[in-house]
Amino acid sequence: MFPAPLLVSAISLGLTICGTASLCLSCSIFDFIVMREMYYTVPDTKVLIPTEMSWWFYGTSILCVLLSALTIMASTSSRTIQRFAEDNPQIFCFLHGGLLCASSILCAFCTYLAMQMAASVGKYAFHAHPKQFQDASHWYYTRLRASAVLFTIECLLQLLVLCVLYLGIQCRYRTFKQLPQKPDIVLRGGTMFA
Repeated sequence: MFPAPLLVSAISLGLTICGTASLCLSCSIFDFIVMREMYYTVPDTKVLIPTEMSWWFYGTSILCVLLSALTIMASTSSRTIQRFAEDNPQIFCFLHGGLLCASSILCAFCTYLAMQMAASVGKYAFHAHPKQFQDASHWYYTRLRASAVLFTIECLLQLLVLCVLYLGIQCRYRTFKQLPQKPDIVLRGGTMFA
């Protein structure tokens, strides 16, 4: 296995921080009041934040933290793990790339859920009675919006890692001596191979 490039390590560190922050926000959103379904409208008793959404938020945040931490630790892992990755690059790349895709899709879905819940809570965040309900609505509204932003950042960073590692988008540079030279391109059957 090759050592992780500096860019991927930096992005993975950012993903770990964002994943931890989104996990903390999920704990803040799905607190005792929401999980006991005590945050509802009066008189129709409509629950504004469904408790089932907590599984999506917690699972996605935990997957993001674990995946980014494993990406960071891959370059400093033991020699047996590195040898396994070198001997089975297809399996390793397929698993890592598949988990990155799944995690980015889950982050996009959680962004949608957070925005949808923020829209339903936002109706009561600024003009509601009693004042305590308005304050609670504003509290949940700001956290849901922040959660949507964090999940969006996580999704974009994971897609960036996926593009850099597996889709061939590389951060290459050429020295000043190499600029006048043409890159090595071989024409075979009408297609170009670098």
